[in-house]
Amino acid sequence: MKLVIDEVEYSIPEKLTLKKWSVLSRWSFTENNYDMLIHHSIGIPLKDCERIPLETKVLAVSIVSVLMYPQDEGLKLKLNLNTLTFGDFVDMEIFAGGGVHKHLDKIVPLLFGVDYSDDMYINDIWDGLTKYFNFRLSIFNRYKKLFDAEDEPVVEEEKNKIPLEYVWWEILMILCDGKFLNIDEVVKKPLISALNYISWNKDKNTREINRQKSLRNEL
Repeated sequence: MKLVIDEVEYSIPEKLTLKKWSVLSRWSFTENNYDMLIHHSIGIPLKDCERIPLETKVLAVSIVSVLMYPQDEGLKLKLNLNTLTFGDFVDMEIFAGGGVHKHLDKIVPLLFGVDYSDDMYINDIWDGLTKYFNFRLSIFNRYKKLFDAEDEPVVEEEKNKIPLEYVWWEILMILCDGKFLNIDEVVKKPLISALNYISWNKDKNTREINRQKSLRNEL
């Protein structure tokens, strides 16, 4: 599809580069953002976007929205989700928690084992990202009592919230028995084993707290 403005032709891309995808991810696909979405995806100057008929804008933005979530199989995951380490999972949580579109340069090498490039296409990685985040959701569902998590994807951290790095650091130190020198070994441990231990430790502490409460009530 092409748009012609003042005899200048602009083509809607067949695929979005990671650089364009990252920029577009910052904007919701609502009418008040149509001009920005068209500007960043197609390259039409903002002043010219304002002159495009609304019906044409809707069509262009609809096409771009489909390009954001491609169906291509893409690159294979480097990480084996069945044997994922605790360290790799924590890294992904921190990167994704800060916004996937902001940390693709770290996520792509970790998940796929290839160097990141702005010129890569979202088609190359979307299938793998989807598989990873489906796996992530299954982990949070399985350990819901541990994380008190809802069945929702990663979102941006709220202002004034405890930094995600600190939360995971506390969990890591539980696994390390509070000893810094144990960190290198702990991050290599299988994710499931680590989460099972943390769950057991949390239940043990809860039982002890309840026991102490019962003793105080008996006095």
